[in-house]
Amino acid sequence: MLRRFILMASALCLWGWSDPAFGQTGPRRLGTAASVGQAGSPKSRTRPGIAQSSWFADDEPDLMPPLKRVSPPQAAAAAPAGGTAETEYEPLASPVATWGSFNQPPPPDIQPPTVEYTQVHPAHGIIQEEDGHEYQKFITTPQDIFPTTSRDGYEFINLYRPDGLAPIGVIGDHTLNAGGQMLVSYRYERLGYDGNLDGTNALSTSDVLKQFPIAATGMLSETHRFLAEYATSEDLTFMVQLPLVHDMLHHTTASGGQITTDTTDLGDVQLTALYVLKRWNRQQIHLNFGVSIPVGSLDALDTPIVPGSPDGSYPTRMSSGDWGLLPGITYRGQSDWYSWGAQAIGTTWLGRNRYDYAPGDQVNLNLWGARRWCDYFSSSVRLQGLIMSNVQGADPRLDQTLVQTNRPDLQAGQRLNVLFGANFYLPDGRFPGQRISIEGGIPAYQSLSGPQLRQNYLLTVGWQMIF
Repeated sequence: MLRRFILMASALCLWGWSDPAFGQTGPRRLGTAASVGQAGSPKSRTRPGIAQSSWFADDEPDLMPPLKRVSPPQAAAAAPAGGTAETEYEPLASPVATWGSFNQPPPPDIQPPTVEYTQVHPAHGIIQEEDGHEYQKFITTPQDIFPTTSRDGYEFINLYRPDGLAPIGVIGDHTLNAGGQMLVSYRYERLGYDGNLDGTNALSTSDVLKQFPIAATGMLSETHRFLAEYATSEDLTFMVQLPLVHDMLHHTTASGGQITTDTTDLGDVQLTALYVLKRWNRQQIHLNFGVSIPVGSLDALDTPIVPGSPDGSYPTRMSSGDWGLLPGITYRGQSDWYSWGAQAIGTTWLGRNRYDYAPGDQVNLNLWGARRWCDYFSSSVRLQGLIMSNVQGADPRLDQTLVQTNRPDLQAGQRLNVLFGANFYLPDGRFPGQRISIEGGIPAYQSLSGPQLRQNYLLTVGWQMIF
């Protein structure tokens, strides 16, 4: 009895058969099976050496791997009348395991752990209450520490993108998203002027010399602008700017001589408050309110104004000499791949300086859009409109008949600039969150009270970092 049981168990193992009732499975071997279609008997499949059984009925679950049916022509021809040809089966091809390179194994997908922390929501508004600021948040990366939604539940504009800020030539375009956040920035701005316009008409140097003994023919203006921002809450950000200005003005005299004036000095400091008026999903409107503080020098120490000299004319003045206001409003929006915005900033002066004049008022209009191509790069296009008024009053030290840049009534005009930019964002490294940007353009339209110097191009290169 024991010998018979051992023989049966060995046969089952050799043929790879398993009984579904015992929860076992095995590979199916190449063999033959016949289907019995007689009335009253179930269809069954047989293998050589194994008796037919109801276990093979079609209503039982087939736990064996799929087989491919093969019916040789000679088997069909030899089949008895009314019977079924003996059919052969062979296993389907199974997928072949593939192995990577032993010398260059694929890097493992290692993700930093995600832990839930209790955080304090950033301050909002102007006067901050003490209670009701704790909330739970899952933190995976350092950037997750900063909130992504406002206290009202609206999603912030994501500043940690290549297009997270406006083109580098726009200032005051954003607010920081959390109290305690800071931004530092350096910008190099370059403006080039060549030739003169009267209205939209170009004037030659000889045309200008018919009206003045000295003609300003070109100018290069460079500004090194240092900027810092600090957010006291998610709604209020303060910004301070300190410019270092270098102006070089070229002249031609009636006798054909060349005169160049070169001036470098600090400009006026600008302090601005940016306050969010309305915020909704990845869009916001904020108020710009700035003050210009007259700390720059009206008289360049190395080039004092001398009678009969073109030194110190109005376009090369580093300081206004009086307090000024810079009111404005800004709108910004953002989607997954695009960002856009519009801004209007004015400049007006509260009075006249000690030389009995005030620079002309100005309105600066900006409209821009940007496209994020990847996590590291974006491009932008911007339209800038400038409306400039004439100088109010006159500096008595300047000879208005000497050169056109000494005339207070030849400083007004309108200008429309078209600019294109690129932004490179550095999310990783020792100091993440840095952005390197460049923007340049040309005037598409100019109408000036002339003779007045015509602008040829403008270029801004900058670096920004949020921390």
